Amino acid sequence: MPIFIYQRTRDGNPVHGWDQWVSFGGRPEVFFTKYLSLAFEGGFDHTHSSTGQFDGWLRKFTIAPQIGAGRQFFSRPVLRAFLTYANWSDGLRGLVGGIPFQNRTDGLTYGVQAETWW
Repeated sequence: MPIFIYQRTRDGNPVHGWDQWVSFGGRPEVFFTKYLSLAFEGGFDHTHSSTGQFDGWLRKFTIAPQIGAGRQFFSRPVLRAFLTYANWSDGLRGLVGGIPFQNRTDGLTYGVQAETWW
């Protein structure tokens, strides 16, 4: 599943320029059985603030073994464990990942997710 997002906004103040965000990535999945699969997700974001509040890039890679309701990309519910590594430019230092990553430009995180819809 590929994705591309481009957002360009203004805050209404005529002396401020445009804020921009560009993001793209993809999530291929490999199915081993009807219910077990492995998802990979990679992505890249670039943001720019006209006021100089933020300007930089972030890239990330995730690997996630999954148990799902079927053998299709959108089969739900899904239970997955994930491991994500990300790094970002100095222009985003202190703005990514909250307090644990406040003085860093990279980080590793992991967890469990449950996803469903109706």
